[in-house]
Amino acid sequence: MTNAPPELGRRIEESYSKLEPRRVFQGCKIAEAEKGIVVRIYSQSREKPVVMPPPYRIFRFDSLTGALTALTAEEATPYTIQNYK
Repeated sequence: MTNAPPELGRRIEESYSKLEPRRVFQGCKIAEAEKGIVVRIYSQSREKPVVMPPPYRIFRFDSLTGALTALTAEEATPYTIQNYK
């Protein structure tokens, strides 16, 4: 996975903020996949203390609509970080 170009990163952050308003977007990594762009989004809870390293979730991003769709555990496996704590 690689860093998102600035414009794409802003679009992903905007979509994530609408989807998860109680979380603070901290960055993302992207990968081109067979079915579109896969995004690993790092975020923190607004209410709880900062956790390091920040937790992440994996989504598919539709660049036409700006929609984020959570991947199933099976779909996300190739994009997870082993031993991430």
